[in-house]
Amino acid sequence: MKPRVLLVEPASFPSRSQDFGVPHLLALAAWVERECGVEPVVRDLRHECSPERALREALDESRPRLLGLSCYSSYDYLDTVATARVARAAAPDVPIAVGGYHASACPEDFTGLPELFDFVVVGDGERRLAELTTWAVGGGERPAPVLTAERPIAPDELPSYPFHLLERYAGRARRGAKLQLNLSRGCPHRCTFCMERAKPDRVWRALPPERAVEELRRLDRTFPLAGAVLHVTDPLFGMRSDWRREFLERFAASGLRPRTAWTLTRTEGWTAEQLALAAACRLSLGIGLESGSPAMLERMGKTGRPAEYLEGFLRFRDDAARHGASWAVNVLAGHPGETPDTLAETRSFLDRLFPPGRPTGGWLSVDPFRLYPGSEVHRHQARWTAEYGARFHAPRWWLDVRERDVASELVDPSRALDALARLHATFTQLRPIALRVAADFRCADPDAAPVFARSLEEQRDALSPEAYERRLRIYAVHHPAVQLPASPPAPGDLGLELVGNDEALAAAAARAFELRPGARCGLVGDDPRRAAAVLRAAVGETGLVLETSLRPGRARRVLGALRRAAGRRDAGRPVVPPALGAAGITLVVALGAYPAIPRALAAWLRARPGRRLVVTVGPRFGEQRVLHVASGPDGVRERTVARARLLPAGGPGGWIG
Repeated sequence: MKPRVLLVEPASFPSRSQDFGVPHLLALAAWVERECGVEPVVRDLRHECSPERALREALDESRPRLLGLSCYSSYDYLDTVATARVARAAAPDVPIAVGGYHASACPEDFTGLPELFDFVVVGDGERRLAELTTWAVGGGERPAPVLTAERPIAPDELPSYPFHLLERYAGRARRGAKLQLNLSRGCPHRCTFCMERAKPDRVWRALPPERAVEELRRLDRTFPLAGAVLHVTDPLFGMRSDWRREFLERFAASGLRPRTAWTLTRTEGWTAEQLALAAACRLSLGIGLESGSPAMLERMGKTGRPAEYLEGFLRFRDDAARHGASWAVNVLAGHPGETPDTLAETRSFLDRLFPPGRPTGGWLSVDPFRLYPGSEVHRHQARWTAEYGARFHAPRWWLDVRERDVASELVDPSRALDALARLHATFTQLRPIALRVAADFRCADPDAAPVFARSLEEQRDALSPEAYERRLRIYAVHHPAVQLPASPPAPGDLGLELVGNDEALAAAAARAFELRPGARCGLVGDDPRRAAAVLRAAVGETGLVLETSLRPGRARRVLGALRRAAGRRDAGRPVVPPALGAAGITLVVALGAYPAIPRALAAWLRARPGRRLVVTVGPRFGEQRVLHVASGPDGVRERTVARARLLPAGGPGGWIG
């Protein structure tokens, strides 16, 4: 039996459970198998029901000579440490090596825990992992605790990806996960906020185009691309125009057609012909605009010619529209040096890029600046403080057990703009533009449309009032000189409409979630005839109407009656109450105001991932929140989509008898 090496991706925070594939671990596995003659074993704990048990079983079954842990980003640091603790307790004699972006940026975070980590690999890990494997299998002089890549790996030196090592997770891959693959490494650009700078070298290097397409064919044979979302996770896709053109031509001619594909690139060098090829391949392009302010673009290291850079986005938009290519841009709010004036410049450029009322094949995401270890900003915080007055209130945020996703944002960008003012400006000035762009987005491909709808929904969640309020609470704890505003922005300031009756509520739900005429939507109310009229106003047809008082004590009896009524027609009523589960309803609108989400509907939602509920929650006769509640694989999420002044639910069991 060959000696084994176990390579592990920890269960991570925030969850990336929709991502399938660990191309960095597969590349390492293929290399050590070829160079050292060992048998690699790969475990992705993100897709295990019980990550700790799965790790212990893998250690027990494979009895590895070496354990390699991935700490892909700083958000994964505490999870990597926790994984190492489990492994050390289960197999105390197995040496543990760690690599990844955070390991490259902050090796001291691991060498400071010698009881857990024996080795840290900085940069490309293949050769250094082979060195460790040779030592672990054959003995000899023990390698140094920190091993730095001497020279970058050229991707065409790598063996083919061993996709079969992930067959344990094949069921997960076929349930809508994003299939991940790397076709290139490195990025020569010098963006000051980017973690790519943690690596010793940043030379762009790619698989030859014919080899890149062959890797896609091999992926397709193991995990079919048809119906899947493909994520090409390169730091910078297609930096060279000649490579990009040849790859796209080969991809388009290959017959491989994912449901949609996604990658990150820049606008420079993209021709109209290449955008047409990208559309033919169903390849959508994500581009970091980052700012519409010329001064900020230079401070960020995005470009030395900001005027030309910004005009290039306008040309790219027009070429993409002519050829049906889908794209998205990201704006980074609050990078050190940001001021109210630079945010205003960004807002002005976004109105040029996305003219109001004009359909677009692109959309906008807005992110806060986050302090990434290894980035230029992280390494030179004192300079940014001296020059712009930036202050970094959580410089080691990755040690925060619960709130590291928000603590990483806790930066005062400048003397003129602190973290709370940046938060307020993001939600009151940039949020309305992002929501408007989402409403104007059009996708001609019916297969890809649901994927894009999910992305737009995630952006709405990230810019929801709930997200604002959570950040406000966390900032108040961590900011040393916090002066909280009296209250969050008024709902009207956040672009939330006010609805005053059931018809307006249903219509608002239909608009917010882009329901089309004929959508399978249900309304919960006390009067089925009136509810039917509301539904017709909202989605253009009678649809499905549910009759229930929603009193918690009656929930089981009500839902039982609905199940018995499923599929039955009653000539005495215009709508037959169907069973919620059997009806195939994706959205339910609960009419009237409720003090809290009715338990019957909450239980129905939790049991059915993919379903959605709109319900008006709040005081009897005051202003209520219109909540969108969605059930998915990561639990139930709430988001405020409007405000309302509605009468309480009436009828039997309602507030008004």
